[in-house]
Amino acid sequence: MSNLAATTFNYAHGSGAVTLKITSDSCSLHSIIVNTAGTTITVYDGTVAQAKVIAVIGAATGVLTYDLTLVNGLTVVSTGSPDFTVTGTF
Repeated sequence: MSNLAATTFNYAHGSGAVTLKITSDSCSLHSIIVNTAGTTITVYDGTVAQAKVIAVIGAATGVLTYDLTLVNGLTVVSTGSPDFTVTGTF
């Protein structure tokens, strides 16, 4: 039997060229699941696309695990036509 505490994550889904302002509060970013690659997916610690860049994901698919605490919010901007899901506590 495992002693690991279960963590429940929230999620936000994006498809196509979108700007997802996920939260303006501090939060945690667990992972980004890229189902269909697009041109780019840019992840920001903040509520605007000029905030601190956490990651720029190119034309790739798969699960990218971050496990980061963000202080200024979470915004994700995608270009092209990706399909992706952001998980974390927000």
